[in-house]
Amino acid sequence: MSSGKQITLDTSAFNNNLSAADTTVQKAMDTIDNLSLGGGGGSVLSDLTAAVAGNEIENGNNAQSWRWKLTTDSRIAMRFTEDVASTAGGTSTIVQIDTIAASTAIPLLVKTRGAEVLRAPATGAQILITSGVNGSVTVPNLAIRNSDTGFFMPDGGTISITLGGKRQFTFDNDGIFEVYAAPTQVKFEGYKSNGSIDSPTAIQTSAAVLQITAFGYVGATNEFQEVGRISIEADGSVSDAEFGAAGRMIFETSNGSGAFKEALRFDKNQNVVVTKGLSLGTTATSGFLYIPTMNGVPTGTPDNPSGSDRYPIVYDRSNDDLYIYSFSASAWKKVAMA
Repeated sequence: MSSGKQITLDTSAFNNNLSAADTTVQKAMDTIDNLSLGGGGGSVLSDLTAAVAGNEIENGNNAQSWRWKLTTDSRIAMRFTEDVASTAGGTSTIVQIDTIAASTAIPLLVKTRGAEVLRAPATGAQILITSGVNGSVTVPNLAIRNSDTGFFMPDGGTISITLGGKRQFTFDNDGIFEVYAAPTQVKFEGYKSNGSIDSPTAIQTSAAVLQITAFGYVGATNEFQEVGRISIEADGSVSDAEFGAAGRMIFETSNGSGAFKEALRFDKNQNVVVTKGLSLGTTATSGFLYIPTMNGVPTGTPDNPSGSDRYPIVYDRSNDDLYIYSFSASAWKKVAMA
C-alpha cells in the first residue's frame, strides 16, 4: 500500500464541506500512513483515537463482531488498559452499557464454556458491584474477594434480594438476617442426601440432616469458637416411601472445656428427653430439670395451649408442696410429698 497523501487545511477544494478546525480526516490519514509503513509501535492508533474522542458510531440494527482464536496460553483477546492512573474522580467509567427504559435487550450476556464467568486476577483484588436504581437484585457495597469462597460486606453494607417486586430477605453488616414473606409463612428448608446432587442416595440411619451452629469470638488467638448447636436428624432407618424418614431434634451446648452436652431432645415418638445419657450422682450440682415456683398455693387457671392431655406443674416454696393442674377437674392437685 502506498503512503496516504497529506490533506491540507485549505478547505476551498472541498466546497466548504470540511472545516479548517477539523483535523479528523488528517489524523486518520496519518494513522493509515503509520500502519502501511509498519511503524508507530504501541501508539500507532493514538492520533486516530484522539481525533474521534467523544464521537459515537451508530450501526442501526447490525451487529459488530470481534472474532479471535487464541492458540497460546495466557494470551488476551481484548484489553482496556490505562497508560497512567485516571484522576477524574470517582464518577469516570472504563466500560458502560446503557439501555433505555422501554428496552427489552439484555445489557450483557456471557456464554461461557465453564462455571467461571468473572475473575479478579490480582491478590486481594475485588470485584465490586455497586447499588443500582432498577433491577430485581440490589446489592449495595457487596464485594467478592478472590481469596475468599463467598461474600463479604464493607462496614455499613447490606445485601437485599427482591423477587417478584417484593423484598424477600436482607443481610446487613451487623450480622442480622431478615426474611420477609407476606402473606405466606416464612420457610427455611434443607435437603440432605448421600451420594451427589445429580445422583443422590438414601441417607443413613440416624444421619444428621440439618445443623444450626453458633460461634462466638473469644480472642485473637482462637478467634471464633463453637458455643452451641441445634441438629435435626433422621430418627432411625429410612425407607423409600411417603413419610419414610422419621426425625428428631437435638439441642447441644458447649461446656467450655472442649465437650458438647446434649441438653434437650425431641424424638419421633414425642418423647422429651432432658440431658440424654446423663446419670446424676448423689452429690451432683448440675444437670437438673428446673420447674417454675411460686410463694404460696396456686389459685389461677393456667392457659391450655396444647390440649387437656398436657398439665402444668409448679412448686409452692412457702409450704414445700408440688402442684399439678388438672384440666379435667379444673383444679390444682397437690402431690403428696414425703
